[in-house]
Amino acid sequence: MAIDRTYITDLRFDRADFSDLKREEHCAWCTRTLEESYFEVLDRRICDVCADRARKALPEDTRAVFWRSTGFGALAAAMLGMAYFALFRATSGGWMVFASIGVGYLIARAMRVGSHGIGGRRYQWMAMGLTYVAVAIASSVAAFGLRDVPIWFVPLFVLTPIASLFRNVSFGALQLLLVGVGMRWAWGMMAGAPPKVTGPHRRPE
Repeated sequence: MAIDRTYITDLRFDRADFSDLKREEHCAWCTRTLEESYFEVLDRRICDVCADRARKALPEDTRAVFWRSTGFGALAAAMLGMAYFALFRATSGGWMVFASIGVGYLIARAMRVGSHGIGGRRYQWMAMGLTYVAVAIASSVAAFGLRDVPIWFVPLFVLTPIASLFRNVSFGALQLLLVGVGMRWAWGMMAGAPPKVTGPHRRPE
């Protein structure tokens, strides 16, 4: 049987080229197909509909939220300061380090409740400040007492940890240790900014 060589030479085995076609991508939440653009939240690409839902669901970091969180933290600092004062009078030594951790933790926890879970740098500084005030004043009042001390002088006890270094180094160092441990925990508890929705971003060609 004769083979038509002309037919064989006319055959072409070129590969299909799909380089001009975009890779199809879907929303990470609702699986809709992402067209020309997308939004991003928590390192996931989402569509515009899900982005609107995310913006409404995520808490906003506003000035009112920050001051409400501060109010919750200040209230916790006042109550914990009294508890720390009583504990300082009743005990001494290494147990106070754990009490300082508890003060820092609970102040930050109260601030988290007030901010609906929002954290960040300014919340961290505020939590540290409230923890310092609570521990410094409570430990100073417990150590020196309030006899013959006018009420307006009590806030100045925040300077005692530093001032004590020039008069009683061991007590000043102990106070700074207690304050520092509590502040470190408060700082860590309030770390982390709230998630944000970014976009729209254009899909790569």
